[in-house]
Amino acid sequence: MVVTLGEDAPSYDMVKKWAAEFKRGRENLKDDPRPGRPITVTTQETIAKIHDIIVADRRADLNSFLRRFVTMDETWVHHFQPETKQQSKQWKHPGSPPPKKAKTVMVMASIFWDAEGVLLVDYLDKGHTITGAYYSDLLRQLREKIRIVGPGDSVTLV
Repeated sequence: MVVTLGEDAPSYDMVKKWAAEFKRGRENLKDDPRPGRPITVTTQETIAKIHDIIVADRRADLNSFLRRFVTMDETWVHHFQPETKQQSKQWKHPGSPPPKKAKTVMVMASIFWDAEGVLLVDYLDKGHTITGAYYSDLLRQLREKIRIVGPGDSVTLV
């Protein structure tokens, strides 16, 4: 048994006890008490209550369970800021290329959502560093949004 089970093998004294019990014809052999949390909440009554709750309305329980989760993702977003004709006016030589009429800007978008929809979107300009303080502030903003609209409700973005 020690070769097969290693540290989980029962002690020699326990095996002797089982053999003695078996010889006496007892089939309900129990292990010696072990350290750790005793099983006190697993009763037939508790099992029956939980079973009844699950069988009664599986989908309602699942939906209320899923509404508690908030997911987050980050992505780089490219957007263009077009210049007006006045802004793009410049002196140039006849052989030089024409001026660009749009400016490309990259930002990091952090998006939080739950089962109902988007909760918060935050934009961080290129060149700024994502730090622990940035994330901490972002989580404070998210907590405030959830406090205002309530869990499971989405925020309409403008």
